Amino acid sequence: MTSGIPAGERDPKRRVILAAARTALARHGVRRCSMEVIARQAGMSRPALYLHFANREAILRALGLEQTERAEQALRAALQGKGRVEDRLAAAFAALRDAGAEPGWALPQDADLPDRHGVPPDVAQEGQARLCAVLADWLRTEAVAGRLRLALPPDHAAEVMLAALRGIATLPPPEVNRALRSLAQMLGRGLTPLDPAP
Repeated sequence: MTSGIPAGERDPKRRVILAAARTALARHGVRRCSMEVIARQAGMSRPALYLHFANREAILRALGLEQTERAEQALRAALQGKGRVEDRLAAAFAALRDAGAEPGWALPQDADLPDRHGVPPDVAQEGQARLCAVLADWLRTEAVAGRLRLALPPDHAAEVMLAALRGIATLPPPEVNRALRSLAQMLGRGLTPLDPAP
């Protein structure tokens, strides 16, 4: 998982097709992004495209999995950074935003990502579960180390955080960054143990 490309997408031709599909989706939207449009964008014939992907849903599945891997890696890296809990949460939330973290998180400025309706539901659920697991593992590890305290089980706390991020993604773009910082600050300060009294 270190390349950011799902194992099946390390084939250069498939990478070209997925890049073309991202461009076509950004230009035409999911409904009008046919195999013909993707093939033209990739500079190949439609029959050649079918040698690599059975149909448009297979391409959307591959894009969703690629997006999930990118988001998962970005989330791990941000959470393992240095700084206060709220700083690492702010970095994690920004990383998810920048990676187009999950179906429903792709913001308007992320024109190279498929819209949330283009990703098959099972791929979206898998992505959500994987991101939730990364966040829950981090919360668990930090709690055991005494760097934060949890009022909820880690899995539940992670689900609540991701739900809050999905809500923030619906705000107008200029308000998103401020809301992400505010959420990270509020959660970080709420999770950080109080200094013991002298």
